[in-house]
Amino acid sequence: MTSNLLQDSRIRSVAWRDLTRLAWWEIVEELTLSLPWLVLSLWLAARALYLPAAGASFVFYLTGLRQVHNAFHFTLGLPRWASDAVMLTLSVGMLGSMHAVRFNHMRHHRHCMADDDVEAMSATMGAWRALLTGPLFPIRMHTQALRGANRNQRRWIIAELAANVVWVALVFLVLRVPALRYQRRRDGAGPVPLVVLLRLDSPSRVRPVAHAGADPSQSTQIVRHL
Repeated sequence: MTSNLLQDSRIRSVAWRDLTRLAWWEIVEELTLSLPWLVLSLWLAARALYLPAAGASFVFYLTGLRQVHNAFHFTLGLPRWASDAVMLTLSVGMLGSMHAVRFNHMRHHRHCMADDDVEAMSATMGAWRALLTGPLFPIRMHTQALRGANRNQRRWIIAELAANVVWVALVFLVLRVPALRYQRRRDGAGPVPLVVLLRLDSPSRVRPVAHAGADPSQSTQIVRHL
């Protein structure tokens, strides 16, 4: 199917610009993609408008996943150390280790739908079962990463989890900003639907979509510029 698609004259006539060097303004756009939604979420929470703030937080998660996905593949137009810094920063913003997410994401690419593919753990489940097992997803994801990561990856994961602990302690024990406390509570609930967000991460230009009963070698769709 994939080979036939690539032979289609309509597809071959498209001048693809993927995987090219980003212009400086495109790099800025990538790095600031989630920032407006974070600011909007905090602004609404500061005015006790918690329902619309939760909506803004949801979009913050979606755009944050788009950013870390590109950081995972080092396609932000930045050197590797800067991409690692982006993952660290978003780890604090999203309350979790993005290097742990990266470990599982890269494993997903290598072993799609295998027994140890944590990222695709919900792919063969029904919607309700996927939602109910959602709280287990971040636990399994971080456990798998800590067990299988190399020394450098494990250091990043531990550093990001430690930064999470420090930030939460600052918010609840030191800082007196109600909007930040809302944001931390929201982030604490964030990992519950995270398994769903990872399957619905439509902003990603390239995303794996696993299908129940499908041949794993055919279960990756290329989605460009959504």
